[in-house]
Amino acid sequence: MNLDTAIETYARERGDDPALVLYAQRGTQTVRDTVTWAELQRETSLLAGKFSEGKHCVVVVMTRHDRTDLANLLAALRTEQSVLVVSGGSATAAHQALVDELRSTVGSVVVAQGKVVETDPTVPLGPPLWGPSVTMLASGGTTSRPKIVLDHSIRLAGTRPREVRLYPRTGWREGQRQVICSPLYHAAGLTPFIEGIVDGNVNYVLEQFDPALLIDMLATGEIEWIQATPFHLGALLARPNGLDSVRPGPVVVHGAEHCPSRVKAAVHAHFGASRVYEIYAASEGIGVTIARGDEWEMRPGTVGRGFFTSVRIADENGFPMPAGIVGTVYLRTGGRRAATYLQTTGRLRATPDGYVTLGDIGHVDEDGYLYLAPRQIGTMTVGGVTVVATEVESALLEHPDVIDVGVFGQYSAVFGERVVAAVVARTEHLSDRALRQWARPRLSAAQLPVGCFFVPSLPRQPGGGIDRIALAALGDSS
Repeated sequence: MNLDTAIETYARERGDDPALVLYAQRGTQTVRDTVTWAELQRETSLLAGKFSEGKHCVVVVMTRHDRTDLANLLAALRTEQSVLVVSGGSATAAHQALVDELRSTVGSVVVAQGKVVETDPTVPLGPPLWGPSVTMLASGGTTSRPKIVLDHSIRLAGTRPREVRLYPRTGWREGQRQVICSPLYHAAGLTPFIEGIVDGNVNYVLEQFDPALLIDMLATGEIEWIQATPFHLGALLARPNGLDSVRPGPVVVHGAEHCPSRVKAAVHAHFGASRVYEIYAASEGIGVTIARGDEWEMRPGTVGRGFFTSVRIADENGFPMPAGIVGTVYLRTGGRRAATYLQTTGRLRATPDGYVTLGDIGHVDEDGYLYLAPRQIGTMTVGGVTVVATEVESALLEHPDVIDVGVFGQYSAVFGERVVAAVVARTEHLSDRALRQWARPRLSAAQLPVGCFFVPSLPRQPGGGIDRIALAALGDSS
């Protein structure tokens, strides 16, 4: 069953049941708005018909994840038009450039932002470039510079056999109550959201991520399945009472970036390791690995084994490497299509037999479990010593007054680079000197930050990972 058929069917069979539960903060009040299946059908069907008129691409701008944004999104995805989903927040300028790139490629573009739908007066779009039902998402990857990824699978999830779908392997059940923490203009959030609609699940949606609001939502005991990133989980743990008010029943699925061991341990302890899953994937759809929490505890650091994905570690010439040897991570899955990026088909490295890489580094063990090295944008060279940002961040996060932290390298005439830390502190009494003194016995001389500065929050990419280019720019201006 596809998305369009699913909404029609559930509206007819159980129209008064909830489809969406929207949470928002209005001053000191929490506002909860329930959208039934009948209302969802009514609010999206006419708009879908409008989007389907003519040949064009639909651009959905997600500004607030409110009722209007969600209606625009679902209406567009109910059609067979190509749909680009972008943020209307801090990345507006970068994403506007993507819209301009799309317009120069395909011609006519319809932009839906809030209650305004603007039709592009340019030449109509010709025959589909990539086939029907293509979803386009902005992906920064390791560069933090957005590009348009062409996805052929998100809108077809419900048409595939259940045994080849990822989420049913994570304790997912049809009709469940789920919350998606990642934004819906990112594959990590959009994929389970759409699959949830197709399976008749109740999607709980935060207008904007707020850890206090999410704690209140989880405290009701209604939520059965949670999608999050380590950033979201760390933000919950940083609340004054942490997860104390959250019932331990839900399944937790996380990915997008390295998860600090402190966060991982706390989440496993609260929810149960067998109910926590880590996923390694990318918007490019080149493959996926999955590790259940108890597997991770037996093999700390793993991101799991391939799920209908073959994993290969290769040297710089693309030749396979044996278990235990570090090299470039290549994945191969049967679901990938050739055109990955708008206007570009050759931006990803591939082998003649179909393995593809994003450039991540890692190794596999004898049992096929994958272990990733930190992405290269997160490394520095201090006096000839390679320093990995996530290792320093994990150590600093052990400090009880550190809520969040990001480190980067600044130029040094003596050492080449020195480590600097941007810190989100629990208390204003934590000082640069005190934090560095605390960290001295826990870090090597090369890893020890030469300075720490304090910020209200860290710049992050849509998927939740630290935006390290923006972080370095923040450091330059501090």
